[in-house]
Parts: sequence; structure tokens; C-alpha cells
Amino acid sequence: MSPSRRRYLRFWKNVPVEVDDELRFHLESSIHDYMAAGLSPGQAHAAARERFGNVERVRELCENIDQQRERERRRATMWGSIVGDLRYALRALRRNPAFTTVAVLTLALGIGANTAIFSVVNGVLLRPLPFREPDQLVRLFTAFRGSGELRYAMSQPEFMDYKGLKHVFENAAAFSGTGLTLTGNGEPERVRGVTGTRDLLPVLGINPARGRNFQGDDGRQGTEPVVILSHEYWTSRFGGDAAMLGRTLTLNGINRLVIGILPAGATFSGAEAFVPMYINADSLGGRSSNSLSGVARLRPGVSVEQAQRELDALTKRSLDLYPRAYPASMGYAANVVTMHDEIVGDVKPALLILLGAVGLVLLIACANVANLLLARGEARQREIAVRLALGAGRGRIIRQLLTESTVLSIMSAIAGTALAWWATKALIAISPDSIPRVADVRIDATVCLVTLAVAVVTGLLFGLAPALQLTRTDLQASLKEGTRGGTENNR
Repeated sequence: MSPSRRRYLRFWKNVPVEVDDELRFHLESSIHDYMAAGLSPGQAHAAARERFGNVERVRELCENIDQQRERERRRATMWGSIVGDLRYALRALRRNPAFTTVAVLTLALGIGANTAIFSVVNGVLLRPLPFREPDQLVRLFTAFRGSGELRYAMSQPEFMDYKGLKHVFENAAAFSGTGLTLTGNGEPERVRGVTGTRDLLPVLGINPARGRNFQGDDGRQGTEPVVILSHEYWTSRFGGDAAMLGRTLTLNGINRLVIGILPAGATFSGAEAFVPMYINADSLGGRSSNSLSGVARLRPGVSVEQAQRELDALTKRSLDLYPRAYPASMGYAANVVTMHDEIVGDVKPALLILLGAVGLVLLIACANVANLLLARGEARQREIAVRLALGAGRGRIIRQLLTESTVLSIMSAIAGTALAWWATKALIAISPDSIPRVADVRIDATVCLVTLAVAVVTGLLFGLAPALQLTRTDLQASLKEGTRGGTENNR
């Protein structure tokens, strides 16, 4: 390779060429020393090679070290540039407090509205249900299609029929909501309760954190009445007293022994207390007494569609076996629905529409702030023209302007998150019963991360068009205009 070619490669920091030159220099020096000591050229060359070791290995190590240093240098340069851009952006925004305040408030309203609605969407639609493997949980219903009732309560015989599909359901349980009145501890107090079969909590995948679950003959007439409390009720009503386990509570005039306390956050249907229900297969009630709700866990690999087909086949057999209980006009059937769809209900479309609406509000806010940036940019044309004239690239200035808009957006996100926290609390307080899974609605890490991402995208969105527009400025015209303005002011 010619010396001029090597100088060219060194100019562009071609590491392999520099390493090769250095290795060649040391080898040639060693060969020269051995020849001076009396060895022949061949012997000197072999001795130098042996003394130097694996040349390829040395070359590879040198190149790796240099590449690592180059990466570190570029990383340091990049971070230094980012920090410089941030400092300049903060100074630029601080120099114009009126513009900064208006822009932050405008964006904070849009980002805050999106954060508040997304916190509801996240809690209601996106957050997994607080049960073990919630995707396998389904709700069971009796249906009477003749009257349009597709999700009706079950009778005891119907529940036992559905539960008997062992190849479809891993387990199933029946329950019903009940109102309980606590007495004997001051003023009578209403307690939200659920009456369930002993398999209810195991089907949900909930194990008591203290005490035990329902078992054996719990709930059967003649056995000791028992109750399991939710963690939230235990802490709010009894202060988390560990002695509550084994104590007796009077609910609806019945003394019930507290046998278990559920883990924090684990409950079902908003219940504060669970009491056992006993279904005796030998003494089932009639098929016309529909008062039970059903929940089941699908076996691994069984889909909701498969379960529905099995239930359809089962109900067709029941129509043949019990024609008097199920006249043809009733349209008797059974339905299986995922637990998530049953809990969320009809609120999903409304929430998605609302999220789209606040998204449009944010776009309008972005358009307004973009106009503010364009108006502010008129006063910065000379500054940008001077920077371009001094050699700053257009891309470098665009990056600086986008940094300013992103900083502005992040400031708005902080204010918007505070606004969203207040709005979410107010929304829950106004109508808590209209929002399913209201206990899961909160401003958490996921919501904050999404808000940060929205803020960054928003900053780039409303800052890009003004940045492109401002960097297309005519240098000569901008500089001359600034000069004329300065001359006139001097006069």
C-alpha cells in the first residue's frame, strides 16, 4: 500500500492500518536485532516471529481496545450534546415565561385528560383480573331465549349439570350476592357479602392469607356457621387485629366463626365477607328455582367456544329429559362468558370512544401550541440565521428546536399528571358504582410511563413543523433585516 494511501486511511482513523504498521515496525526491529547478532535473514525472521507471539491475536486485541474507546468517546460526545441541548432549551423557555406558561397549560389540559381516561382504561380493560390464570375463568349462565334472557341465574340441578362436564371444566362453583348486617359491635353495619360453595375461592385461585378456606360440610345445616373476611374489611373495620381469627361475628343474627382472612387485594364481586353455601346433590331443589350464579375454570387447552358447544349439547339432552320443566317456548339453553367480559360488561365501547375523544383534544392542543411556536419563531429568525451562517447544520438546529418542544411537553406532562390524579379521584367519587373494577383505577407506574411516551411523541409532533419551517429561512434576508432593525434602533 502506498504511503499516500496509508496517510489517507490514518486521517479517517482506519484502525487496522495503524495496527498493521505498528506490528510491522516491531517485527522489523526484532529481525534487524537478530541479524545484527549474527543470524541469517531466515533465522532472524523465525526468531522474531516466535518472540512476538500470535500476531493475529495481538492485532485483534488492539482493534477491540480501540473500537471500545471509540464507542466510549462517541457515547460521551452524544450525552454531552444532549445535556447541552437540554440546558439551552431550559434557558430559552425561561427567557419567555409568558409563552412557556400558556403552552404548558394548553398541553397540560390535553395530556391530563388523556392520562385520566387512560388510567380508567388501564384499570378496567387492560389490567389482568386479580385471580390465578384469569384467562381460564368463565361465568356460567342459564338462558331462556324465548324471553330474550341470555344471562339468567341457574337452579341447583342446572348448576350440577354444568359442573358435571369434567372434561371441559377443571372445577366450578356457585355463588350469590347477599346483604349482611353486622351487629354486636356498636351500631348495626351493612356488610357486602357473597354466599358461595366451598369451591368458590379455589376456582378463583384465592387462598386465605390467614386461617383456612371452606371445607367439608361448611354451610350445611347443623354445622357451625363460619365466615371468611376480605383483607380490606379486616383492616378497615377491625384494624388488622390478628386476634380476629377464631373470633365470632354476628351477621344477620347468626353467630359466625371467623376462619380465614384473604390476602390484600384478593376479593370477588366486591365482597367484604364470604359465607358458605352447601348444595346437597341428594336433595336438590326444582329446576324452576333460579337463584345461583356460576363461575368455572376451563381445563388447559379448552377454549370458550368448545365449552359453549359442550353446554349446547348438554342443554339439548336436558330438553329431552325434562320436557315439562323446559317447554319449547322457553328456549332453554346455557351460556359461557369469559370472566373479563362479564365484569367489564358494556363499558368497553364507551371507554374506547372516550379515549378517542380526549385524543382529539390533545391533537387540537398540539395544533394550538404549534401555532404559538411559529409565532414565537418569527422573533428567533435572526438567531437561527446567525447560527446557520456560523456553520451549524440544519439538522443540528432542528434537533435543538425539537429538544425545546419536548422539554415543554414533558413539563406539561408533569402538570397534566397532577391534574389527572385529581380528576380520577373526582370521577371515582362521583359515580363509583358505574365503573367496573373501580378499585384497580389509579395513577400507577404503567400510566406514568404511557404519559411520558405520549409527552415525547407530542413534543415531536407539535415541534417538527415549526422547526422545519424556521430552518428554511433566507439567511441574507434575515441577517439584513436584523441589521436594519439594529441600525434603526441606534438612531
